[in-house]
Order: sequence, then structure tokens, then C-alpha cells
Amino acid sequence: MHSIKHWVIGLLLLLSPFAIAEPAKKNDWLIKTSSLMSLPAAFNYHVIYQFKNGDYLLRADEENLLSVANTLFSLKDIEYIQSDLPLEKRRDISPRSASAETAQDFLSNDGFTALTQTQRQCDTAPIAVIDSGVDTLHPAFYDVHFDHAYDAIKETNETIDGYGHGTHVTGLIAAARSASAPALEGACTSATIYPIRFLDNFGGGTMADAIQSIQWAITHGARVINHSWGISVSNAALDDVISDADARDIIQVAAAGNYGRDLSASNFYPASYSQTLSGVISVANWDNTTQHLYPLSNYGNTTVDIAASGTDLLSALPNNGSRVMTGTSMAAPLVTATAAMLRHQNDALLAADIKSHILQTATAEPSLTRTTISGARLNANNALNTPIHHVAVNSATFSDDTLVIAGRGLNNVVHWEYVSANRPQRYAPLSNAGSDDNLVVFPVRTLPAGWIIAIDNDNVEHAIFIKPTLKAPQSLTLLEDDEVSILTWRGVTFAEHYRVEVANSFGEYTFKENIPAPSNQYTLPQGEDISSIRVRAEYAYSTVNERQSIADAIHTSAFSTLQITQNTHTQTVQLGTIPFGSDAYIALKDINISQPSQVALTNSDTPLFSKIAENKLEIDATTTGAKHSIIHSLSDNTFSNWQFEGNVENATEWSIPLIDQNTISAVSTGATLNSFFEHNNTYTLRLTATQNTASLLVTLNLNNDEEQKPTSIYVNGTKLSSTSIRQTGTQTLLNLPLNQEDAEYVVSFTIAENTSGNVGVVASDSRCFVASLVFSDSPYILKHLRGFRDNVLLNLPFGDTVVAAYYAHSPFWVNTIRNNQSAIFAIQITLIFFFYLSPLLLLMGLYRKVRYPNTLKKQDSATLGMR
Repeated sequence: MHSIKHWVIGLLLLLSPFAIAEPAKKNDWLIKTSSLMSLPAAFNYHVIYQFKNGDYLLRADEENLLSVANTLFSLKDIEYIQSDLPLEKRRDISPRSASAETAQDFLSNDGFTALTQTQRQCDTAPIAVIDSGVDTLHPAFYDVHFDHAYDAIKETNETIDGYGHGTHVTGLIAAARSASAPALEGACTSATIYPIRFLDNFGGGTMADAIQSIQWAITHGARVINHSWGISVSNAALDDVISDADARDIIQVAAAGNYGRDLSASNFYPASYSQTLSGVISVANWDNTTQHLYPLSNYGNTTVDIAASGTDLLSALPNNGSRVMTGTSMAAPLVTATAAMLRHQNDALLAADIKSHILQTATAEPSLTRTTISGARLNANNALNTPIHHVAVNSATFSDDTLVIAGRGLNNVVHWEYVSANRPQRYAPLSNAGSDDNLVVFPVRTLPAGWIIAIDNDNVEHAIFIKPTLKAPQSLTLLEDDEVSILTWRGVTFAEHYRVEVANSFGEYTFKENIPAPSNQYTLPQGEDISSIRVRAEYAYSTVNERQSIADAIHTSAFSTLQITQNTHTQTVQLGTIPFGSDAYIALKDINISQPSQVALTNSDTPLFSKIAENKLEIDATTTGAKHSIIHSLSDNTFSNWQFEGNVENATEWSIPLIDQNTISAVSTGATLNSFFEHNNTYTLRLTATQNTASLLVTLNLNNDEEQKPTSIYVNGTKLSSTSIRQTGTQTLLNLPLNQEDAEYVVSFTIAENTSGNVGVVASDSRCFVASLVFSDSPYILKHLRGFRDNVLLNLPFGDTVVAAYYAHSPFWVNTIRNNQSAIFAIQITLIFFFYLSPLLLLMGLYRKVRYPNTLKKQDSATLGMR
């Protein structure tokens, strides 16, 4: 019977995707609510997750959601409504010609072979492998206890693995050598595995199925969850579910991803949750051959916890197979196995204890100091044979003028201090505003990159590296006279210099100059084709605490950009990503062109527009690639050039790139999205409503930045009511008012930055242009001068007018005296005398008058007598 079933599974795998093709799923939506009682009777939903606090996460199909959308938007019990997201296709690859003979020995490299057979037991700590399923009949799994199997796609209790990924992951955890699979061996000598399938036969999946899989694992008592999957887009539902599992003390191990990205700038979930959740461990891919991270592994010295072997690892595949594979998906299960071993030995250990212990006992590697938080790779032997320390510092986050340290045994810390990683190096003791055993709060406004050091009552030092967000320069202003144009900006605390880049009329940026801080002005070159200019703050820092004199990394802010009006009236319109095959066009009236007869189209070798017809610029979405077109318009006797740029891709969403590797994407429900573009910092969507639709929803998602939000949202020229807007995390959902007379809708908005919180704040207005030049090496004098402006001058009558005039004219004075050392010296002496010596002389005179009043009167009398 066993062999027949195995033969059938093998046949199905050979015939896939035809024999086991997945049923097509409708577009689903996720709704979080605190109560089911208030939901409309016509709403058909499925509860896919119940939170520890009693809240529910629901799944509903698109048609049903549209029928009750207006009611749901009005309910106070509804926390958010968001579309289900597809996961990115798997990116685990074996780029080298690897074979079983060349596979890396991860059992030895990561310390498993040094353990006894008993130490490698994991079976009392059930492991949920949430993946593509598992071929449980593989001979390498003869000694594995499989329990509570689940297929979230088909909602059955059997799993097969039509993709192979989950079987490979499971083999790394628990395979055992057998006569028919003598080369396969996993980390655990005994294991209980929950094989849970939510990835389809091609490696794709949905967020809803992933969440339902996590619920299944929790319901059936999993103690460890392996997440060898991920998504780059922030998602409130996944955030809530992973946090809820963390609150239930479940260890979650997540692959960091295989894009070669720094996760401090480009998140990958659920791995990125390890920054804030004490029981989530993010894992990078260590290549033992090169003794470095694998080049395509994601990394981050403040975002990725640890590395483990993940390059050229041999493990099981369905149908009695085996294969060498590479990826962070292969590294994560080794950490999962280590966590299960620790929990098998002592189930009373908290997930936070296990995470911190694995990081503390890892093997330090010089090449990992810049790429992981621990600066180390997994060492299972150390983890299982080193006593667990009573103090651990797990994470550091900034929020509302406070630094929050999370960990374990923090009441045993006797001294806290901060050590900066930039130059000049700073040491500062930290006094906490409140603490308990797991959390310490410090009233700290802002800090540069550095280390938080904790010394416990055993005189053991614990350190965690922090790299707070560096805010972008603000208040970019272009000042012009007849001959000179000067860009000015408000500076940023801790900036060493400001990187200045300018763009030509095609939007192509080139580097121009690094302006040393505290100077914050740049003179534009004359005669150049400049359409915009952007500035960001930067400073260098060290990634190794023992050698801070060597700066080996750069921390940068986002760019702040200023559009510059050209005499040629060149306008730039950015379309970003356009889905292949879409019915795409730009209506001329959406770019304020009212007379189509006065518009001429000039196409490039890769034209974006196919033609102008019926007051539309029709987009060619029939071929992929980067495209651009130029149109010329004449309106009110003004000739303008319009440059349009876009990239047609095999994508499901329209998206536009923003600064700092961020993008904003748009998806319509109940309508066809015909265009999405940015012009002069305003974003515009045009939609055509589907016939007989009950509601019209637009989802806007900023994939990497919760500090930016769409604002000033208008629909067909009317501001959208706040009751029709739901903003959760990085997502904004709009419920557009339907008008039966209108089939077309135009949505416009801008993007505003959320200025709450002061981490990496912009400096107290640093636009003391003359003082910044003459006292560039005297930060304390600069601080005093700015304090005089802020606390004295601005509080005087007409003080703000005087300061504004100074901002407008002093940059030109700086340009005049920049190379005149005599003038600089004269200004230094004048300012020092005015602000320091003259007040001192006045104080001395007052002191003498109060201390020796009679002497002064006698002197006055004598003087009169002489006269």
C-alpha cells in the first residue's frame, strides 16, 4: 500500500502542473474586526485567524465585499480592510554546478556533529513547516513523526509537495540516513513536524493562506515555526498575526530573502519583524566556501540577526529525490532545528530566551560585522552546551523622544551607556525613565549610529548596535539674483556632509558635490540643463566597536527634492510600472491640456504612446520594457514640452518609484485602472467603473515607509470624506462615492511625511549661513548663535521678518566672502565681541556698580570737584 501511494504521488509530480493544477482563486480581502455581531447579514466571510485578545481576521471574496463595503466602512468594530496579497515567487537558486559530491557539510560547519544524538533530539517541540507541503513518504523521513498535516490551498488535511521546497526544508531539519537515502541527514535526530502547505506548485501563494497556516500551527500546539518564505510589501494583517504568535511564546525563524539587499533600506517580511519581536529570528545565508555571506543573501547589521549555512546544501526532494539547493530558505531550518533542540531540553525557556541565547553563542566572523546584528553565524554546539545567561538585550527602537530597549533580565543591569560609531566618538551614560525585567525606556531625543552597552551585576557586557533613521534635509529653497542661483536647506543633526545631485530635463540625476556640514547651501552651475535638484544627509560610521577610528560604512537619509522651473516650460510626467496588456491611456485634461488640436506627439525608439485619439494619449502596453515619449503643446501662447516615462512590465499593479527605494502602488476594485502618474508632486489615477458595481475601492500601498501617507485626496475635483478613507500601516484604502451618471473617476493626492517622533530630527534651524561659514569648526559657538536667534531675536517685534530677510540674502554674502580670509576673520571677531565680550563687559560693569556703589559715588564727586 505504501509503495502504491508513493508511486501515485510520483506520477502526479511528473505530470504537474497539469495533474495537480490549483483551482483558480477569486481576489480575496482581509478584514480585521473586534466583533462578528455587528457585521451585515449579507456579508459572507470566513474566519482565518482569531487573535489572543479575541479579535478576528476574516477573508471575503471581492464580489461579496463590494456589496457591503459602504456598511463595513461605517462600522467602528472594523479595524482595517485590505486586499489579499500574492507572495513573490520563490528565489532559492543553485547558481553553481553543485552536486551531492560538492555539497557543503552544514552539519559540521554549524556545530551539529559535535553534539550527542540525545542533544539533537527535537520531538517534544513540534515544528510547523509552513511551506509548499512535504512528501511525508520520502524514505529519509522514516523516523519523523508527522502530525496535523494541512493544505491551506485546498483546505484538506493531507499535503503533497508539488514544488519540492517544503520537502527540502524539512529534510534539513529532520532527515535520517537510510539504505535508500544514505547521503541525507538533517540536524535533528528526532522530530515532530507539522507539514503545512500554502505555496502552490510554482512557489506562489497568498497572504491569506499563509495566515490561515499560522493559525493551524498555533491551534495544534506548534512550539517552533519555520518561515522559509517572504514578501517585500508591508502588510498589517501579517504584522498582527506574527506579533500575536510571538505573544503566544512561539519561536519563529524567518529566511532573510535572496535579493542581495540591505533590509535596513528594503524590508522583507516576516524576517523584518525580528527587529521588534523578541521571538522572531531572521537568518542570512552563510557560504562556508568563501567564508562570507552568499552574494544574493539579504543582510543588515541592524535588521538581520544571524547567518547560518545555506549554500549548496543537500536535502530531500519529493518522489525519493534529493538535490543541492542554495538560499536563506535553506539557512533558516538549521536555526529552527537549534531552537527546537533547546526547547526540547527545557520547554520552560521563553522564545526570547532562546533567540538571545542562539545569537550570543554564535561564532563571530569578521565578514559578518557589517551584515548581521550578531556579527556571527550559527553554532549549535555552543548553543546546546553553554548555560543560558540571565541577561539579554534583544532590540532597541526609538519612539516619541524615547529609546526603548527590550530584552530579558534587564533589572540585573547595573550600568547603561551609549557609544557612538561615528566621529568624533562619544561616550554617554544613559539614565532610564522606567524599566522592568523585559523593557527599559530612556528619554533620548536622537542619537547617531552606535552601540547601547549594558553591564550586568556579574560585570558581563551586553551590546546592541543601533542605527536610527537619519531625516532628510528640509525647507529646500532656491534663491536667485541676476547672476547666481543658490539652493539652501535646513541641516540635519549629525550630518557630516550633504550629497547634492542634479537632474537634466530627462530626469537623469548626476552627482555634483558633497557639501561639508554645517554649511547648507549650494551654488547651481550656470548654463546647465537642470530640471530638479536633490539633497541628502550622510555621515560615516564604524561597524566594529573595537575600531571606531576606522569608518567603513555610510549612513544616509532620504533625498529631498526641489523641482526647478525651466524657461523652456519642460514638464516631466512619471508613470513608473504599467501592467502589460492593460487598457492604459492618459486623458489630456488630466494634465490640463484642453485643446488636443494644439498637441504634437514625438516618439522615441521605444515610444510610450501609440497615438493621440479622442483626447487621449494611448499607451502602448502590448510590449514590455522602458519607454518614453515627448509631446509639444501650445496653450495661451505658451509652448511646452511634456516628457513621459514609464516601464511596461508583467505586473499586476501600477506603481511609481519614490525616494529611498520606496514605491507607491495602486489597485482598483470595481473599476479598471487606466492611468497612474506623478506630475509636480501630485499623483493622479483615472478609473473606469465596472458596469453595475456596488462599490468602487482603490488601494494605495507605500511598500517600505509608514512615515509617508497619501493626503489631500480628491475624487473628480471634490475632497474625499475622511469616513471614506482607511489608513493602516503603509496601506490606504479609498471607498469612492459612486455616481451612476459617471463611468470615469479621477483621483488625485499628494504624499505627506508623518512628522511624529523625533528620531534623527532635523537640527534646530541650521540656516545660519554666515555663521556656518565662519565658525564651521566651532559647533558650540554655532549652537549659541542659533539659540540667540531662536530664543531672543525671533521673540522680538518684527524678529521673524528680520530672520526671513537674513535667510533670503545671507547665502549671497557667503558666496562673496567664501575665499576671503580677512573678511571671515573680521566677522569672527565682530560676532565674538558682540555675543561674548560685550555682554561680559556689561556684566562686569553691573557687578562693579552693585559691589562698590560708594566708591563710584566718591569718584563721581572727585571728578565734579576737579571741574
